Amino acid sequence: MIRLILSDMDGTLLDDKGRLPAGFDDMIQQLHARGILFAPCSGRQYPSLLTLFAPYQEEFLFIAENGALAQYRGQEIVSCALERQLAADLLARFAADEQVCVLLGGKRAAYLRRRKIDMRLRAELARYGTWWELVDDWAAVDDEVLKLAFFVPEGRAKQRICPQLREFGARVQIAYADDRWVDVMAPGVNKGAAVKQVQHYLGLEAEECAAFGDYANDADMLKAVAYSFAVANAQPAIRSLARFAAPSNTAGGVMQAVGQLIQQGLCDK
Repeated sequence: MIRLILSDMDGTLLDDKGRLPAGFDDMIQQLHARGILFAPCSGRQYPSLLTLFAPYQEEFLFIAENGALAQYRGQEIVSCALERQLAADLLARFAADEQVCVLLGGKRAAYLRRRKIDMRLRAELARYGTWWELVDDWAAVDDEVLKLAFFVPEGRAKQRICPQLREFGARVQIAYADDRWVDVMAPGVNKGAAVKQVQHYLGLEAEECAAFGDYANDADMLKAVAYSFAVANAQPAIRSLARFAAPSNTAGGVMQAVGQLIQQGLCDK
């Protein structure tokens, strides 16, 4: 039986305006009554997820920063930071590129350099509910670096960013959140690795877990569970990877699929 349900946020659980689907609270009540834990699993920062799910801060397990951080009821389960010098080298590599904006994802907050703020980036961060601080220099950041997120407003971020990351090789883990973002984390960090650590922490097998996703950074998460779902608007590769299909994010696909799992008795105690 399913004991843990994980879901990506943007493009999966949330609609295209970043809103939770209608009936979400009722679904959570049904899962809670059956002893099933719900876990947002996102590239968003931890404070953003806490804000989005304010009524459930003590009920949900949160996987943030594409798997670099996982917390449950205030207890840290996963925390994987970039080496400080490596982060500094990455930041220096893009310091002169005026077409690339960099968001430093720390454990306490996110950080932006004051001189490189694009209004499109501000709008994007507002959309994701990101908590950020301005700094004059990256050296002023006194925080662990969980992730460096590179934003290209015009799109095609993968094509622009990745050639400049080749020199770092296996020292970094790269994830693609959408066409404008490339995330860089410590080696081995991804949603799937975090899910496996969570499974070990909770004493769960893959057969007791379900997950929903839509984009490339969800692939490892889907591989880590037995009940893997791709929403209808997912990338073709994600639809091919997932064992099951759900309606689109705008149609409340996660809600519908969870309802079917309940009806099929796969969520009973």
